[in-house]
Amino acid sequence: MSHEYWAAEGEPWEFYFMHLMGDNCNNIFQYIIKHYGYSVKVSKTTMRLIAQKMESLIRMEYTYFKFEVFVAQVISDILLEFLKDVNEAYDDEIHSTNELVTDVISYIYDHYSSTVTLKEMSAKLYVSEEHMIRVFKKEIGMTAYHFLKRFRLKKACELLMYSQKSTKEVAREIGYSSVGGFISQFKQEYQVTPVEYRQSHSVYR
Repeated sequence: MSHEYWAAEGEPWEFYFMHLMGDNCNNIFQYIIKHYGYSVKVSKTTMRLIAQKMESLIRMEYTYFKFEVFVAQVISDILLEFLKDVNEAYDDEIHSTNELVTDVISYIYDHYSSTVTLKEMSAKLYVSEEHMIRVFKKEIGMTAYHFLKRFRLKKACELLMYSQKSTKEVAREIGYSSVGGFISQFKQEYQVTPVEYRQSHSVYR
């Protein structure tokens, strides 16, 4: 089948074509088609990350003694980034016209994977901790800490669904220093452990 594409003068397109095979890839694509259809939205940021990873594959020499392991890891990273972005793009996000609230939410989105304290957050946003807490709860209906916790757990669900990382790796990636604390909060939020959640939701089943 032939295709023709056009681009604006001075803004040429770049095409990256990947042909993936295997049960895991097929499971992921079937999941995407079932939940989002054949055409999905992906952010420019995620496309840049995917392009960088694909370019790293192109540059890699086949003679590298761990080439196949490297390729498998990069492809896994690409699919994870893609799925996380698609899932987030179609998820219902909380919106507010209050500038402080949007700044707090943006800060949480950017720093959830590291240690975040309300004191540090308020200092970065040049407001008092008490004022930030009061305004955020009035606008959103929950504290900034509760919002952070729920967002981290949402990201944990994505990793449990779309990756094969261990519970310890998932906890560390979303900003938990204690695996026990992560498991406890996850079960409190979803009434199941991370392992049980993966068993029923993973695209790798």
